[in-house]
Amino acid sequence: MKRLSSLILCTAMLAACTPAVPQKPEQPPVPPVQQEPLSLEQTAEDILMTLKSEDIAAFAQYVHPVDGVRFTPYTYVQESDIVLLAENIVTQYEGDTVYTWGSFDGSGDPIGLTFSQYIDQFVWTQDFTQAEDVLWDDPQSRGNGINNAVEFYGPEARIVEYHFPGFDPQYEGMDWQSLRLVLKQHDGNWKLVGIIHDQWTI
Repeated sequence: MKRLSSLILCTAMLAACTPAVPQKPEQPPVPPVQQEPLSLEQTAEDILMTLKSEDIAAFAQYVHPVDGVRFTPYTYVQESDIVLLAENIVTQYEGDTVYTWGSFDGSGDPIGLTFSQYIDQFVWTQDFTQAEDVLWDDPQSRGNGINNAVEFYGPEARIVEYHFPGFDPQYEGMDWQSLRLVLKQHDGNWKLVGIIHDQWTI
């Protein structure tokens, strides 16, 4: 019994002499890194690059999450122009559904194309990253078309035009082409609400 009592006493003394392990203070949570919003100019350039690289998933990230993006085949913007929503764009681009995007200039026939075909024929018709002229909020009316983008989209929209004045000298500038991007702010970021293709029309 004495031996047991002595053992208990020694164990208690050893426990008392063992230094306490210091507890590490709790670290405050690391705040998430806040990414700076892209500038208006950088956003427009990035959109062009997604079109050039045919990265439609990246393109969809720039589309306005509420308004979607309106596609206008010729310069005059209309309520009847097709509007696509960001969450559907990839599926629609990869699909084979034919949409009516308006009417062909001259013949008046319906523009019946899939989304990917429309991009090829009425959006990325040239490498607009190499455009000779880049015009910000400087509406131009060329040929017979009426440029009503400012009136249609309102004063809060910013419009950039990428313009080629012509390609073949024999056409004396009648083969010019333009691509206009229309952007509006959403939650502090610039988002795409419209793409307007423009060229000489009859």
